[in-house]
Amino acid sequence: MTGFDWAFIDAEHAPFTPVLLANIINTISTASNSKTIPVVRVPAMEPSFISVALNAGAAGIVRPHTETREDALQLIEACRYPPLGKRSYGPWAWMPGVNDAVPQGKTLFDAHNESIACIAQIESRLGLQNMEDIISLEGIDAIMIGMGDLRLDMGLPLHIGNEPEYVEAIQKLEGLAKKYNKPLMGFAFAEMKATMEERVRKGYKLLMVGADSLSLVYGLAVAGRTSRATIVQVQADMAKEGEGNDSDVKDQA
Repeated sequence: MTGFDWAFIDAEHAPFTPVLLANIINTISTASNSKTIPVVRVPAMEPSFISVALNAGAAGIVRPHTETREDALQLIEACRYPPLGKRSYGPWAWMPGVNDAVPQGKTLFDAHNESIACIAQIESRLGLQNMEDIISLEGIDAIMIGMGDLRLDMGLPLHIGNEPEYVEAIQKLEGLAKKYNKPLMGFAFAEMKATMEERVRKGYKLLMVGADSLSLVYGLAVAGRTSRATIVQVQADMAKEGEGNDSDVKDQA
């Protein structure tokens, strides 16, 4: 995890149990010496699931399908301790003298209310209708645009295109985020240099520059191609030396 400021855990599109989620959050924190911040996209607006993530050490919660001001308020309430919200105090999450240190003059609850990011994901036509009510809300710290689901909800092909209605919607969302000084969150993989440059210029501060699943698939694909090419080259060299054999490359790769 060295070098990454934060890690995105997508519990919406993967079968996460509370135990698995807590273990992954703890692993990220431990492996990075607490320098990489875990951010969790929850599967639904479940305060108990959000509580597990926060108690385990998540520093940000993304609520997918945020469509109304009320949806955004529910997220804030689940992430903040009273009087700002309704988050339950977990007595086993904070060990006195171990992990309950806070800045002078602050309570444990003050510190956590100030440090947990509430991120609203807007990805539907209803969300677009209410986007200013959502983005302007005090307590919403950042905005994620669910471009894929938004396109599907607008009746457009999943593949990102430049349809006028889609471009206008994205521009309005990005403009409101800038107006209310809310950082934007989105994908900009390292190989997508043009996309990354564009999003940085538009105010995207939380950039997802890679994904474990893609790294695994692409890494294995490269390993397969490289290995096969090496075997072919070695067999060709052996044939020239009179030592070759006719074994099928497919049987060895």
